[in-house]
Amino acid sequence: MSRIKCPEYIEQLRLFTQLCGDRDLKGAIEMARGLESQFPEETSESAEFLLDKASIFNQIGDYRSAIAAASEAYDLVRATSEHELLALVQAEMAKAQHYLGDTDRAEMEYRDVAACYRRSGNVEGLVDTLNRIAGIRYLRADYVEARRMLDEAWKLAEELHDEVRLAKISGNLGQIAIREGRFQDAVEKLSVSVEKNSNTGNSVNLARAFLSLALVEIRLANYDSARRNLKNALSIIRDNDLKRELAIYYEYRAELSIALENLDEALNCANSALEIGYAIAADGDLISQSERLKALVLFKMRRVSEAEEAANKALHVAEKIDEKLEIAECLKLMSEISDRNRRQTDSRQQFDYALSLLRELNTTFELADAYERGSKMNWLDEAGRVFYQHMAEELFDSIGLEVDLIRKPQSSAPEVSDKHVYLVAGATGETVAIVTANKQMRSILRVVDNCKDSDIPILITGETGTGKDLLAKYIHHSSNRSAGSFVPVNCSAIPKDLAESELFGHVKGSFTNAIESKEGYISAAHGGTLFLNEIGELPLALQAKLLGCLEEKRVVRIGDTVARSVDFRLITATNRELEEDVAAGKFRQDLYFRIAVMTFELPSLRQRREDIIELVKFFMVENGLDVHDLNGLFDRKSITNILRYKWPGNVRELRNEIQLLSLEHSGDPAEVLLGLESKLKEPMESADYSNVSGLNDQLAVFEQDRIRKALKSTNGVIRKAAQILQIPEATLRSKMRRHKMHA
Repeated sequence: MSRIKCPEYIEQLRLFTQLCGDRDLKGAIEMARGLESQFPEETSESAEFLLDKASIFNQIGDYRSAIAAASEAYDLVRATSEHELLALVQAEMAKAQHYLGDTDRAEMEYRDVAACYRRSGNVEGLVDTLNRIAGIRYLRADYVEARRMLDEAWKLAEELHDEVRLAKISGNLGQIAIREGRFQDAVEKLSVSVEKNSNTGNSVNLARAFLSLALVEIRLANYDSARRNLKNALSIIRDNDLKRELAIYYEYRAELSIALENLDEALNCANSALEIGYAIAADGDLISQSERLKALVLFKMRRVSEAEEAANKALHVAEKIDEKLEIAECLKLMSEISDRNRRQTDSRQQFDYALSLLRELNTTFELADAYERGSKMNWLDEAGRVFYQHMAEELFDSIGLEVDLIRKPQSSAPEVSDKHVYLVAGATGETVAIVTANKQMRSILRVVDNCKDSDIPILITGETGTGKDLLAKYIHHSSNRSAGSFVPVNCSAIPKDLAESELFGHVKGSFTNAIESKEGYISAAHGGTLFLNEIGELPLALQAKLLGCLEEKRVVRIGDTVARSVDFRLITATNRELEEDVAAGKFRQDLYFRIAVMTFELPSLRQRREDIIELVKFFMVENGLDVHDLNGLFDRKSITNILRYKWPGNVRELRNEIQLLSLEHSGDPAEVLLGLESKLKEPMESADYSNVSGLNDQLAVFEQDRIRKALKSTNGVIRKAAQILQIPEATLRSKMRRHKMHA
């Protein structure tokens, strides 16, 4: 019996192929090495084995090894009649050549492969090849052609009902949308990619989707969400040892650190990206982008000569691989460097060339950024400066941004300063107002404008009382779902034995006391928005069922055998660190990835002190008080206690205090304001946290304190206390039972 027919080898090869199909990259690499050691002759003569090996190397970013394996396979197959196998080998070789910077040769190979697949009718292979050619067109900033190829690939993949390929195409369409400044479209496409890659278990493309989402959120200045998505990507990257994706992670982290003006961290990240990039390919796109980012950081650090050296390296690589957008970005930066070095002729020429390239590429964000940065050049006269600033404002406005990346309020309530109020009125007529001048809050509201009509899940985090429920309502009433129901659910207030019934519903007789059928909260949100507050309190068993509902968009009631379709937008909120809960096994990672596609971290009130005066006015008006004649009392010197108080209960605590004082001083706004200032002169009577350790325990003590005060102000009337606390009466009774409190 020849060794090629050895049963043990055949069985081991079958397991190896299965690992490749399951995308267990680490396991596949280890097994490939074991097979080569144990069966050297068989593996060296098996084109299929070498092809799988090349594919695995490409996925983990070891492109030179991929080319070596693919070349061996090519030599075995080229003289045979196995044209489809040859096409697969060429495709893996082209993929490696692409990432090593030889894009001309890669595209030529891919077009040969595409022609082979069209002749043979191999639709799956054609979809993959169109996707890859689109990647090269993307690199060269030919976005129209890239999108045309991806649209063709999408239609073919839809006919195949191939979720894996649809996920990948959606992610690539999202990347093109980022470059074209279509940020809402980018978020939608990338969220679809996250959802589909999560469903299919494609960890490599899931990591890429999270990375791309982080990039668009950096563009939108939603930095907290960008940070979370980078962390999501990093956990997958490390689990699968993805070298290229790790370099991109460091590159995007550098961009985030630059935006946050943490230049030391940005430089470290850029250097980490370069270290990995040079190990992969000295002339690849990773080098051009990371060297340019390094140059930008060094320039901002005033290390101008080092910045110029890095920028020249970046430009050299970008020109070698014909990466047009990076060429323009390098020239933009080199123009600033030349301007700093008083080489005005060089600076003007570099800047004009960058502008002409960016206009040709039609990349709105980068062109707007160029005009904004160009307006600060020393060689520009005043008229030119005004023109450049005007162009920057117009271009940023065309993609829903401002020069400072923050939008202005679109409408306002008449009683409060126009510039501080964001007011939306839903289709049902209900209005929701958010009062803020804080940059972080305004940034969040601008991002909401970009994704309000999308069905992407949103996770809202922040301390208790920061307004997570208010933001959820604001999103719902801003959206095209505002005619549907907004269904708020406090997961911490639902008794655990009733949680499944409350969420999913039940049929009559399905359990004791089920005397009639009941529609659950999820079904009630059909056509609208489901808001799951304190999502971290949901039991693990229900987390699994919720994940299934989100994946299938169907709900099964307890005792029912029929799944019913549901259509809702999911918003969740928590004051817990869900990432820590995931690490501790208290929260499912797959559900976390699903709900945390877009996250908003609300700042505490002590982080947005510029909002306190307007919030006080707003809450006084909300309680029927006239604030028009109180301007003198709102002088900062007159209310120093209100402004310097730490507000541990955040906006909710401020609102409750105004409500309580409004009841006490009915119709007298001056007394309400003076009463609050006087009350804060000494430490407020509040819960003692000195002997309480842990945030959750402190929050419980704070909650008891607020409930106690509300009950005291209403003489123990629970219904009125619930109104003051802005929670349902049933929720208040549940909290009182949990804290063993009495009216």
